[in-house]
Amino acid sequence: MTASRILFPIRLRCVIKNIDVSSDVQIREINAEDRLQLLGLKSATLDEHGRIKSYIVETVDPLYTLMGPDLDQYDQLYSSNYVAIVSSLPEAKALTLAFKLLAPSCSALYIGTSIKENSSGHSRSFLRPVCYYGTQPLKLDPEDINALILLFAACRNTDKDRKLSVMVDIFLYAMSVAPRNESRCIELSIVLEMLLLPKASTELSYRFALRMAKFAAAHLGESSSDWFSRGKKIYKTRSRLVHSGQDDSLGLTSELIEETTRRLLAAYIRNPSLFTDAALDELCIAT
Repeated sequence: MTASRILFPIRLRCVIKNIDVSSDVQIREINAEDRLQLLGLKSATLDEHGRIKSYIVETVDPLYTLMGPDLDQYDQLYSSNYVAIVSSLPEAKALTLAFKLLAPSCSALYIGTSIKENSSGHSRSFLRPVCYYGTQPLKLDPEDINALILLFAACRNTDKDRKLSVMVDIFLYAMSVAPRNESRCIELSIVLEMLLLPKASTELSYRFALRMAKFAAAHLGESSSDWFSRGKKIYKTRSRLVHSGQDDSLGLTSELIEETTRRLLAAYIRNPSLFTDAALDELCIAT
């Protein structure tokens, strides 16, 4: 049987040339052959901000014919400076999820080229949604690599937990270029409610803020009072958006909602037992 790999161009801020994320998933710097084979670009150069500056097009490439690097939406793709090498689309999704949970960034896997060993043929796969939402590529310092490895290992098992699978799909959609900011915050608030209010049906606003505060103090090393205030702000914004479609404070709370969802969802992926109703109630009673 002929082995195959799927190569995804990605953007990162990183000084490490090669990263072994697992035994079968690697990340390495892109080279001229990769750009030609994966993107249809020759002689590509990047500017001081890491975005594509100049290039020669391989016009027979259907990828360029379909999109082309002049389209703003695909600037992230054509400015790729690394390649992620995986063996399947579920692993590609898990790696994108790990990127998004590790820190805020626009880094994500989108178009993969399947290359079979000992064969000149290849095909393309599209990983949706396109999670290019964000302003900066993910920064991976040497001390971040172990955190990425551990997070990716946990993200590979999300399909085994039905609730988690739903939350992951909602989270990745929210971290895509598709929703407007109001919709993004509603989607992320749904994930937070699934995490913090799995069975609760009364005093939702208070329970939401209290459980968030106690969890953050016990497991994230954060101030309970600060995160109680955060929880109240998030729930108020969520309620205003759900009932009226707008909230004047959204510009101030949207980043809070994004950061909170990222950190709590990552904590759930590492240890789901922390988010049962009993475990959350015990935190509120004991501390």
